Amino acid sequence: MTSTADLFNTDSVENALRDATPADDVTEAAAPESAGFGDDTADRNSKVVFLDPKKVAPHPFNAPSRSVADPKDPEYAKLKEDVSKQGGNRVPALVVTKAAFLTIRPNCADELEKLWPGYTHVGVYGARRRIVAIETRTPFKAELDDSVMQDDGDLVALATENKHRKSFSELDEALMYKKSIDAGVSQRQLVKILPGVSQPTISRRLALLMLVPEVKDAMLGRNKAFKDVNNNPKKLPGAEAAIIGGKLPYGEPDKTKRPTKKNLVVPETTRARYEAQLDALNRIHTKGDNATDACEYVTRKLAGLAEARKAKAKVVESAWKTIGVDYLSHRVTDSAALKKAAENKTLIAETSDRDGAISYYTTAKPKPKSTPKPTSTSTSTKPAPTAREDAAKQEAKREKEAREGRWEVLMKIAKKQPSADDLFALMCRQAHNGMGQTAGGGLGGGIAEKLCHQANIGPNFGNEWRAQMAANTDPAVDKIGAWVRALGAMEFTARQKERTWDGLDLAYFEILAKRGKHEPTEWEEERLAKARHKIEEAARAENPDDADEDADDADEPDEDADDADEDADDADDADDAEADTAEDADEADEDADDAEADTAEDADEADEDDADDAEADTAEDAD
Repeated sequence: MTSTADLFNTDSVENALRDATPADDVTEAAAPESAGFGDDTADRNSKVVFLDPKKVAPHPFNAPSRSVADPKDPEYAKLKEDVSKQGGNRVPALVVTKAAFLTIRPNCADELEKLWPGYTHVGVYGARRRIVAIETRTPFKAELDDSVMQDDGDLVALATENKHRKSFSELDEALMYKKSIDAGVSQRQLVKILPGVSQPTISRRLALLMLVPEVKDAMLGRNKAFKDVNNNPKKLPGAEAAIIGGKLPYGEPDKTKRPTKKNLVVPETTRARYEAQLDALNRIHTKGDNATDACEYVTRKLAGLAEARKAKAKVVESAWKTIGVDYLSHRVTDSAALKKAAENKTLIAETSDRDGAISYYTTAKPKPKSTPKPTSTSTSTKPAPTAREDAAKQEAKREKEAREGRWEVLMKIAKKQPSADDLFALMCRQAHNGMGQTAGGGLGGGIAEKLCHQANIGPNFGNEWRAQMAANTDPAVDKIGAWVRALGAMEFTARQKERTWDGLDLAYFEILAKRGKHEPTEWEEERLAKARHKIEEAARAENPDDADEDADDADEPDEDADDADEDADDADDADDAEADTAEDADEADEDADDAEADTAEDADEADEDDADDAEADTAEDAD
């Protein structure tokens, strides 16, 4: 059987058909009257004929896969079985003569003659009936009607016939549009002549042709690495695949289009572009991103790699793995420091796993910051705070600022409920790590209640929110409450001062970043870095052989540097690709600003210390 990759190769289609068992020669003849369609559908311009299927060329605008035997397709297998039993196809195909076809479509002459030398007719539809006739050595029954070529009627008939076929994929439809356009039929003409087809639909379909094979297979449900929760291959929706093909196109550009900010004509056959699509598919699969977010992540990542190459920085997988837990103190932000670190060959760059942004660090030890001596003219006899008290005060201030920043993000994302599947997965995770009990009541429930009130999420049950939620029977309200409670439980866990952050907090901040574009503060980054370090150390303790292997890899920095340079070289087109998503990003920023403005008034009314409010709620419950 022809492979998946060969389904889009005209040479493979030609070979597959020519290798089929040749049919007995059948001369063209008018069918008996009983073989017609009846008086109500008879057309004086058409007649039923029996043809040698090898002398009928498939319509060049149809997807080549339609003319290849596919025994694994139940629809095809049933057709072959029926034709074998009946001695031929009872439902006629639609064909036109070679002369009639080439009169309207002269641009197709060379292609047809190359693929099907000696053909006498062209099939408008019925390509599968034709190949089955070849396989079963039966005559090919067809309706011959040259008048169908008038006013692009062959395209209308072809599209209408294929539209209701289960085996006719969106990729097949894309190929039909592409071949029509290549033959001189404009997109505007297609929209006019094809019923129910719009310009955006054609554009989305054409974008599918700019996908790498792995993403096409994921769309068709054939990518074994793209699995659902039951470990079965799942299908990437066509609309999501079209976004990948549109924003990260892989293939030869359309040279008929002029480059603009929205449509950049650039060579897209580089290895970096190929891997970019795989990276986007992986984000969708492992991180739960939608296609737009995944492509924006990859675009920023490619731009960052190009920037790192220009800055002569070595790209590393993780700054904290390379430098250590205190890697934040090595961060480089100003241009002068970047230049100096690059000259000293101590500059490294890291791509954020959250949003693809690039960050720079120096492996050199930072100089200790000098602390100015306090100068006070106060005559107060109150003793100055000790270093420990001052440190505790600064720590509390940084923690409060971080908590207030998270609260602003929480009020935004609380209104944007996840899908039922994502929410279910989150609740399952919380049930197993103890967060589920926290979300039900106590401080976690108090945070959820306050979040629901301040974010103005309905229904508003006032001071009886938790009691009313417990008594509620409306599934829609239950979903709202479950999402808010899940957020409240994660926020409560993050606020506990006596615990060290771990994988639960990493998952929480991933949600904040993905759904609310939260940027962790320096205080949060320090705690998150410690959590990552702790997880890494535990993994190394469990698998010491892997740790030794990592150490061996670290002894070969030159090879890593070469790989980083090669990736950066391939990413020179990233600035162009980033322009594709610039407008979407601007719109997203506007939406975020509007959402923040809507909640600003509520946020101003919030207490400075949410924990105190939550404790008050607990005390009231206890009373």
